[in-house]
Amino acid sequence: MEIHKFPYNWKLAEANFTKDKGKVFSCFACGGGSTMGYKLAGFDVIGCNEIDPKVNQVYVTNHAPRFNFLGDIRELRERERERERATARTL
Repeated sequence: MEIHKFPYNWKLAEANFTKDKGKVFSCFACGGGSTMGYKLAGFDVIGCNEIDPKVNQVYVTNHAPRFNFLGDIRELRERERERERATARTL
């Protein structure tokens, strides 16, 4: 029985990133493997969360996210609340 093999010689520049399926924030992003899948599936990946600084740098280099949260995901909500409080004080 012959196994079907997909071509592996495509280039990222040839990929069609439509961004028409919705927006995604990648949690536990690592180097961005799931982000690549989201992009290929037509999603707009707007940001990421990663706790490991070295791995986060790989992600940033590979995907240049608009929003990058380096730290424990449990702190993400509190960080957003602090930002909202600071914004409210300046109004």
